[in-house]
Amino acid sequence: VPAALFELAAEPGQGYHLALTTAGDADYDLFLLRSAGPAATRIVEASQSRTIGAQEVAEQIWFKPVAGRTYLALVRLVSGSGDFSLSFSQLAGPLPAAQWTVIKDDDGEKDSFWGQVCSSTAALFKELVVPDDPANIARVMLQYEMGVAPYDPQSQKHLDRGAPADKQWCDLVISLNDTVILQRPLDEVAGVGWHEAAFDAALLVRGTNVFKFTLAPGGNDYFYMCIDLNSAYDRSYCAINGKIDRTTLRPAVNRHVGPGEYMVRIKYQKK
Repeated sequence: VPAALFELAAEPGQGYHLALTTAGDADYDLFLLRSAGPAATRIVEASQSRTIGAQEVAEQIWFKPVAGRTYLALVRLVSGSGDFSLSFSQLAGPLPAAQWTVIKDDDGEKDSFWGQVCSSTAALFKELVVPDDPANIARVMLQYEMGVAPYDPQSQKHLDRGAPADKQWCDLVISLNDTVILQRPLDEVAGVGWHEAAFDAALLVRGTNVFKFTLAPGGNDYFYMCIDLNSAYDRSYCAINGKIDRTTLRPAVNRHVGPGEYMVRIKYQKK
């Protein structure tokens, strides 16, 4: 099954757990979607594991719904073949206590949305320094904030302001230390606000880790990363026409923005 969507009977204020198991060599991703109507559905959490050697990350999501929203689970086949089983259960107690370590350079306030990428020859880079041994990390999430909805240059409309409903958006490609950890259409993973994506802690290194945000080859839609202009540690930079440029945070010729830091973080739980 390439993809399946399930509406969840979730009551506000209760805690819930989604768990995905697979058969064969199938690799499925699990997404939690929240909807306020047909035109306002967005991913609020994702579990997208990658198998590295013998290590495999379980596809699980815990959440507590808010009133006035419909929640859905999306299961999507990434590779291989085989069936899947999705369990959905209400927790008897509170959500699991999570002691998260957050690695970030920003102060939490977005001052600019001009981390703008318009082609696959441009990219944003964010360095994050991890002090712990990745072997001791059980679960890790990438977090990033977008300031403006994706833009379609053909219709000259944004996703939330009139872009064609049947528009096939380019893929956002996120890599960590030169390994792709997420590739999805912009309308799924680059809407306004914060996004989270799980990835395998085995891809981290103790010390400096480099995240890259770009478009899939040939892509020419736009996305807009938020920037904190009050923090500057020289750990955010861009590429323009394939060349690294540390003097600006907006990869467009003669469009200087900075200094500052892209609103990109990771959070992790230790074993």
